[in-house]
Amino acid sequence: MIEYRLPDPAIARGILQNRLSSFRTNGLDWDAAISAGARLSQAELSRAAEDAAKHAVLDDRELVTTADLIGAIEERRATAQH
Repeated sequence: MIEYRLPDPAIARGILQNRLSSFRTNGLDWDAAISAGARLSQAELSRAAEDAAKHAVLDDRELVTTADLIGAIEERRATAQH
């Protein structure tokens, strides 16, 4: 069995920033997002970032907000717990 460690804050930030690199993220509170994403796997963080980006696109925005990202992280957390 292979065990994967959860990402530390620096890795988590890198994952989120990488996934959101084609969007504007100025003003995004990275510390709050990373804190909200604590105990999520790399895959779950990636999916949360993609969900936040999708939300911005559906709202016809190029900017991903802190609320977009934290909302997507919270949805992932709820899904991961089930």
